Amino acid sequence: MKIVYDFIMKKLKPIVIWWGGFHMPFSRKKVTGKHYFATRENINVGDVLLATTNGEFSNLINPEKIKHGGLYVGDILGSGIMYVIEATGKGTILTDLVSFLTTKDLVIGTRMVDVNTGNTLQIQKTSMTYLGRKYDYLFENDDDDVYCFELAARILEEVASVELTQFEVVPGKSTYSYKTFLGDEKFITTFNTKNMKV
Repeated sequence: MKIVYDFIMKKLKPIVIWWGGFHMPFSRKKVTGKHYFATRENINVGDVLLATTNGEFSNLINPEKIKHGGLYVGDILGSGIMYVIEATGKGTILTDLVSFLTTKDLVIGTRMVDVNTGNTLQIQKTSMTYLGRKYDYLFENDDDDVYCFELAARILEEVASVELTQFEVVPGKSTYSYKTFLGDEKFITTFNTKNMKV
């Protein structure tokens, strides 16, 4: 099944990239500035932000319940702006925290138990080595390209010297998933915008 999936994705990659650029018009996001103000003091460098955005056409080809993830890296540029590093169709980029949150319909914050504020500089330095990498449309864990969950997992694995759990999302292919960060004893949930009263 893995061989079939890889073959199809290699052939469809240009279409997937084109398709992923489309969004449903006039869709109002459920996460707002109020969520930002309610969570910003409780987000630490190294927290994984799991997210779903309704209206993304790329959701149609993504079998996961929670579609995206980013790693909070704080004021990584020394500009006073807080950032999330994420792997998108544009590659591995920094997105300011406000934009990351307010373009989503659901965000769940998770924190690795073995990572704390003492790891801030190491997380930021490791994150910078991933900037500019291409998006991995084949969801392989053995090359320089990265997909969103893989990006967060690799950085945390390097910093904490642990191996995180992978799941078989596509038959025959082990990948990092939102489940890597949600429901694993190595992580705690710090917030869920669905359950917040704002």
